[in-house]
Amino acid sequence: MRKNRWNLFFISLFIYFFGLKLIHICMWPPRTVDVHLLSNHIFGPPFIVHFVVVIFTCLFLYNLYIRFETLNDLWTRLPVGLIVVPDQRTHIEITILIDNLRLLHSELSGLLKIFSLGYGPLLVPFFASNFINTVFNFFSRFHSVIFYRSSASPKTYLEY
Repeated sequence: MRKNRWNLFFISLFIYFFGLKLIHICMWPPRTVDVHLLSNHIFGPPFIVHFVVVIFTCLFLYNLYIRFETLNDLWTRLPVGLIVVPDQRTHIEITILIDNLRLLHSELSGLLKIFSLGYGPLLVPFFASNFINTVFNFFSRFHSVIFYRSSASPKTYLEY
């Protein structure tokens, strides 16, 4: 990936992050604003972990994508029907090229398997817990807004 695309990727992630934080602060304004609140909101550990996992996952998968794309480009440059054409590659050169493509494909498949074994157990619970956390936060916020608007004086759960 070219450098300007990575810069665009990082800039869009940071805009998303700060936009999400701004929406969160506007929808649920804090009672007091101090340095601790801002530092906890902006530099909280869960969001840093989310960004690190997402960025490294995108980086590794994009690298594998580029390598498989290179393999496909090399495969399309082989002669049609693998027939020797005069003034081009000989039969031995075509055989060596196919063997190199086979080895490259085997190595890339091994890298993809290592990625799946290494990141799979990390990514599945990570995204599952993020989904559960998002659903829980949505319904708890929705419930708190409805709960406090429905009664003039907020009651505790024990009073119901």
